Amino acid sequence: PPPPLKRGVLIEYISLFAAAQSHWSLYLMVISWCLAEIPRYLFYMFNLAFGAIPFPLFWWRYSAFMLLYPTGISGEIFQIIESLPFWGNVMWARILRIILVLYLPGSPFMIGNMWGNRKSAFKKRKAAAAAFGDLNATAALAASRAAGAARGRVRARRSGGVAIEKDARR
Repeated sequence: PPPPLKRGVLIEYISLFAAAQSHWSLYLMVISWCLAEIPRYLFYMFNLAFGAIPFPLFWWRYSAFMLLYPTGISGEIFQIIESLPFWGNVMWARILRIILVLYLPGSPFMIGNMWGNRKSAFKKRKAAAAAFGDLNATAALAASRAAGAARGRVRARRSGGVAIEKDARR
């Protein structure tokens, strides 16, 4: 998903032109953004409330981008293209054309970054399950975090609080 500033800019110029508002790509873009945020916030909620994430939610959070990034990016591109004729030859139209050109190299980079995040998250989950000998990787990961926090508290008592600062920076 794009950062909030980018979303704000896109929504601002979409609100200026009725043609962009009625184009099908608006729905593609907004639905993709929303569907990307749902697993993200559910993930945070489960982690805070229960200290564990069910595997279907974990999988959804780290796999949905495969569909949602290309659809969201396509919606954004078509929205920009749809609104360009209404800008005329002002500076903002030139900036939008530059943004369109930047989507070509930027999109694969963003998707590649998400692939790396997915790979790392699945590795950590698998390693936590192996370390604790538990089939439930979510519980193993939570136990691993709790054990790490307990070690940090013990070290902090021994060294006068320095270990907690080191653990907090990780």
